[in-house]
Amino acid sequence: MDTTRSGDGINRVLRNLVDCVGVLWRQLQQVGAEERSILAVMPALSDQNNLRVWSIEEGWSVLFATSVESAVRIREANRISVLLYDCDLPEITWRKGMVRLLNCAEPVFAIALSRVVNARFCFAVLESGGYAVVGKPLDRQSFVGLVNGALRLEDSIDSCRVFEQVDREMPEAAAGVIFRMKCA
Repeated sequence: MDTTRSGDGINRVLRNLVDCVGVLWRQLQQVGAEERSILAVMPALSDQNNLRVWSIEEGWSVLFATSVESAVRIREANRISVLLYDCDLPEITWRKGMVRLLNCAEPVFAIALSRVVNARFCFAVLESGGYAVVGKPLDRQSFVGLVNGALRLEDSIDSCRVFEQVDREMPEAAAGVIFRMKCA
């Protein structure tokens, strides 16, 4: 048995593994460094004040808009992870406003805030691209849990994007790592 050949093969696999881990590490650091924000489109000052307090307690970065057009400008200039959309905006129907905001930049988890919450409305929001519906007045515990859940999903999606990029940049190393992880 030629031990030199098998040793070379092992060294090549280890080099690929080290390269792959290095690329993954750099990509994950970039994902963590990006500022993610919550965009709250809500005209009511009481809702804005509650959200300000909760965002400080939770460590969220929240940007506020009182109209769809100002929210569009904010969305185009910032990385928004979660969109909180008050369906009671006077200027536009909730569906037109939400669809406008969902179509103007990268995908986002949209949470509709409404005084009226029933099965028909929830289905319409989900059908329009929304993530969830929350009844008003806002209940702190369920609201915070829902927003934190959306942020965790965003983290998971970002991690998947990193793995896809590594797979494109180093397919032989990524395939070897994944194969070995499945076999272990």
